[in-house]
Amino acid sequence: MPKLSRYLGSRNETNVSLIDRNVPESGHGVPAIQSRKEIPRSEQEDREVRGRVDEDSRLADVLRKRVKDYGERQYRWDDGTMRSSRPPRNPYAVASRQSWRSLVRFCREHGGDREFEKKKESLRYGLSVSYGDHVEHLRGLGLAPETDDAGHFIDFDSNKTNPLQDKDHAFNSFYHSEAKYLFDM
Repeated sequence: MPKLSRYLGSRNETNVSLIDRNVPESGHGVPAIQSRKEIPRSEQEDREVRGRVDEDSRLADVLRKRVKDYGERQYRWDDGTMRSSRPPRNPYAVASRQSWRSLVRFCREHGGDREFEKKKESLRYGLSVSYGDHVEHLRGLGLAPETDDAGHFIDFDSNKTNPLQDKDHAFNSFYHSEAKYLFDM
């Protein structure tokens, strides 16, 4: 794993966006994201992409074995039931992922992703590959992308970025009196 000081140094000294080195920052230290254009591919290139997904991905092998042994994936919903459909994304988790995206990307590019180290591309995390290839790879694994083709986080709600500021959040409605007691001690 890379050192945090190296990440902080790269942001302070060079002020370079880690998402795309040619994209200016959009303010508040958050890298601006340009739209990822689909790159037209030939049938041969399509077969190569599918081959990389099938041959190179240990996750695909694990998924196939899990489906064979246990059946299709089930998701736990907020009410505790198990369903075959995905539950809605937690808006606070989406906001947190967006706020940490540059650090996460830095770590993946500097020692945190073995596939990226070997090939200088990662289909799983969408590093140095087209958005279409990334999405195709994730769907082959039974996963969904976090961002759309423009790089915006799916289901991001700008009103739900900090759970402590949300009056309806469990912390403020259920745990607030107990937490206030602890903080006032």
